Amino acid sequence: MIEKEMPIDCVLYADTGMEFPEMEAHIAKLDDLLYRERGIHIATPMALNG
Repeated sequence: MIEKEMPIDCVLYADTGMEFPEMEAHIAKLDDLLYRERGIHIATPMALNG
């Protein structure tokens, strides 16, 4: 979507709680990039019941 310059309203990341550290680092880098270029952060929904 970024390469095609399409609008992005929201980015959701479903964290299973069992992600490898490399995946968490990648998501953090992507979040930084999206905020710098589009002004949005990646949202990680959390379960209410844990």
